Amino acid sequence: MAGAYSTNMMKVIVTLIAYEDWVWSHPDPALVANYMTPGSSAFAREVQSIQKLATTNWHSNPEPTEIDWLRIMDPPRVAMFHRGRAVMVGGHNVYMPAYVNVVLNDPSGQFLNNHGRVMRQWPASGKHAFSVALAQGASGQWRIANINPIEMSALVQRLDGGA
Repeated sequence: MAGAYSTNMMKVIVTLIAYEDWVWSHPDPALVANYMTPGSSAFAREVQSIQKLATTNWHSNPEPTEIDWLRIMDPPRVAMFHRGRAVMVGGHNVYMPAYVNVVLNDPSGQFLNNHGRVMRQWPASGKHAFSVALAQGASGQWRIANINPIEMSALVQRLDGGA
C-alpha cells in the first residue's frame, strides 16, 4: 500500500484498485477501510459485498482489474490556512481531494469456494468509465471516497473538447 501515500494520483489509484482486487480474493470486511473512506456510500456497499463473500466462504478469482485508461481530472492541491501556510498533520501536508477518471475493462469472472470450486460465473461486460474521488486520511494515505459511473459516450465527448 506504499503507493497510496504518493501525490502521484496514477500511482495511488492503481495501488488502491490492486489492493481492492486482493481483498475481493481474500474477503475480510475489516480491510475495506484500507482502500475506501469509511462513512462514504461506496464504503457501505463495498463492506456489504465483502461481508457476503466472507459469510458464504466464497472469493473472487484473483485476476487483476484491467485498467484501460485513466486521467487525473483534478490533481491534489495542498490545503492552505487563510494566512497562506500549508495545513500539516503528523508532519505531512494535507491535500484537498483529487479526482481521477478511469476506464476499466470487465472480463468474465468467477466466484470460487474455499476449495477452488467455481460457484458462480459471470460474462464479460466490457469497458466501464468512472469518476473516482480520492481523499487523504490523517495518516497521509489516500483512499477512494466516491465512485460515480460515467457514460462512455459522455467521456469521449469531454476528451474531444465537447461540453
